[in-house]
Amino acid sequence: AAFRELNEVWNANLIRFQLSRRRNEDHTTEEGFSKIIARGLSELDAILPAARANGIKILIDMHVGPGTSLNELLSNKLSWEPAMQQLLADIWREIAEKYKDEPAIWGYDLLNEPREENYIYTPDGGLDWNRLAERIGKAIREIDPDTPIIVACAVGGNPVGFGSLRPIDVPNTIYTVHCYLPHGYTHQGVHGAKMVGAYPGVKHDGRVWNKEMLRRSLEPVVKFQQQYKVPIYVGE
Repeated sequence: AAFRELNEVWNANLIRFQLSRRRNEDHTTEEGFSKIIARGLSELDAILPAARANGIKILIDMHVGPGTSLNELLSNKLSWEPAMQQLLADIWREIAEKYKDEPAIWGYDLLNEPREENYIYTPDGGLDWNRLAERIGKAIREIDPDTPIIVACAVGGNPVGFGSLRPIDVPNTIYTVHCYLPHGYTHQGVHGAKMVGAYPGVKHDGRVWNKEMLRRSLEPVVKFQQQYKVPIYVGE
């Protein structure tokens, strides 16, 4: 019924399906993370017939990563353990093997809202997000040459992060942005956050937010798109 409503009432044709942890699940160990993914994929398999029947494509969204540190909004502060990063690549290779011929699967969203502000380079250590995304993308392409790969910037997917993001050397990659600006307005009341007023004209972070301010805040995304001639997917 939900998929039929998405199609017939909302005229929707795409959803992001979250592979995410539940409160009692541990994503900080290899075994725990693998169990989360197995449980999530079984849930995905259960809804695929309804998606196919109603013309809804699905973007598989890795909403939690192995060993990542999560805030209450599920941004993923990366693990710098090489084994955990390799696990993420291996899991994606397995997902690609499972769904490469599934017509309802539209794409692979490598990691929801990655963050790397605590990254320090060490020889033989973990990779920064740009290099890790490329490694994961190439692992997928060993299995699946066609399904789009979705990559966010390592500032939680926010527009400002496109200033430091670089395209990865993987064909058919799409870059995604999450735009909740101004955050104080879009998240008022969430987890008890204070109410800040109405849009347009809401005053937040020392600025008055209106259509022009939103346009300016998205300029890094537009410049990235134009400079590198790549598609942009507004994932949230």
